[in-house]
Amino acid sequence: MKTDLNRLLRILLENEIEFVLVGGFAATVHGSSFVTKDIDICCVLSPAQIENLREVLGPLHPKHRMTPAKLSFLKEPRNLESVRNIYLETDLGILDIISEVAGIGSFEEVKKNSTMISLFGYSCNVISVPALIEAKRAMGRDRDKATIHELLVLQEKTQASVTCEISRFEDLPREVSAFVLASAKREFGNIPIVREHVWAKADWCIWALRNEAILGSVSLVTRTACFDEKSVAVVGINNLIIEPSARKMGIGKILMNKAIEFCFEKLKAEAIVLFCADDLVGYYQQLGFTKVVCPVWIEQPKGRKTWSSNCLVNSKVVMPSRLIDLCGLPW
Repeated sequence: MKTDLNRLLRILLENEIEFVLVGGFAATVHGSSFVTKDIDICCVLSPAQIENLREVLGPLHPKHRMTPAKLSFLKEPRNLESVRNIYLETDLGILDIISEVAGIGSFEEVKKNSTMISLFGYSCNVISVPALIEAKRAMGRDRDKATIHELLVLQEKTQASVTCEISRFEDLPREVSAFVLASAKREFGNIPIVREHVWAKADWCIWALRNEAILGSVSLVTRTACFDEKSVAVVGINNLIIEPSARKMGIGKILMNKAIEFCFEKLKAEAIVLFCADDLVGYYQQLGFTKVVCPVWIEQPKGRKTWSSNCLVNSKVVMPSRLIDLCGLPW
């Protein structure tokens, strides 16, 4: 039977095998011009999944292509526990099934770094371009250098096609509001410091779009605060969120640059204030923020208290040296 990778992939999709398309075929789906000779998928190789794959692939006479005797996949391995990778030769072409991707991690991590794309009339999880670049870099193979270069070009084109929209929070389109609320709960809902505090409601929202798909958002809180007892018009950065499949594409930087411009030019802010975890301090410093070392006072239902984590400021006025008072709830 002639090699037909499209048909092989369609068979996996129509039989509802849960997987993420990775490797060269994924690069082709994203627009790469390189021709691939196999299909690579990442999935959980549990005993039940292996039996399901055997049933689906059975008519294609799958064989273990890495074994000298080309043993039948329908009979081997007999012990289905702890199977990590399966490399098959079928009537329709080569199919490599892996349980993790170098540079990304397990199936769950790969799925988080995938995007849903329609293929042959079915929805297919395809590893994102940034994650694919990381995976190919982690492999360190000379043959992948040209593909990495092309994927980087595709990523730049993707960034160029991203647009941002701005709205008062109360006027947000329903789908944007749903994205912001669901994403905030997913990303921050289980963080102890988040659960322990009451937070200010956002006044504005900026969201990033590509082909009408929401890639991320950042919310803003307007406030008059005090820097060293002087009243200052501030805007708080609230919940910078990037859709998992759009991470490592520069969407966060696009949103932050748009937010900084909007805060200073349209909202006439004198300073922008944000709170973040330790591992994000460097990221925001690259965007022009400075970590403050003075006490930061916030309001809570039981009274005033000092903030216990990182506070960063991007200011057009003198940086506070003695005290910041948010004069309200944190964001």
